[in-house]
Amino acid sequence: MNKTVKNKFLLVVIVLLWGTIGYFIYDYFQVDDSKVNHKYTNKAIEKKERKIEEEDSLLLSYGDPFGFNIKPKKRVRKVVKPQRQVRRTKPAKSVTSTPLVNTDSIRIYEQLNSIKINGIFANESKNENFANVSVYNKIYILSAGDSILNFRVKGVYLEYLLLQNEESEFTIENNM
Repeated sequence: MNKTVKNKFLLVVIVLLWGTIGYFIYDYFQVDDSKVNHKYTNKAIEKKERKIEEEDSLLLSYGDPFGFNIKPKKRVRKVVKPQRQVRRTKPAKSVTSTPLVNTDSIRIYEQLNSIKINGIFANESKNENFANVSVYNKIYILSAGDSILNFRVKGVYLEYLLLQNEESEFTIENNM
């Protein structure tokens, strides 16, 4: 056998030998998941490991990381179809129905519930009362003759506030 051929053969044998030894060492220190006791592991560590596994799986599922197979996007053109005119032989019937609940009265009571009296005070020199009222978190000072939320203040009394609408009168009691 030639000396160079012998050296090449020995080199191949040594590389294969070290490869098998390295594989056995790697296999020896490799941890098998079935042998690991998960009873004493920390939950935070488990969450981090799960997050890392999810990120790795997302990275592995990405098909072309360097963009070699990028295809140009096709332009999508919107096709406008002409609408066909439909002729009706009979005119459409209009449906009229009466509402079951009077919505105006509901709206009035919603407005009345939004008015809250913070206090009523009197000016004895002029014989006039004033009401400190909050409406939708805004504060107003009202006296007789003022208007607020489509109501006219008919009178301010120490016990209540008298409001008048186009149809009727409402009282808001002073709970202070």
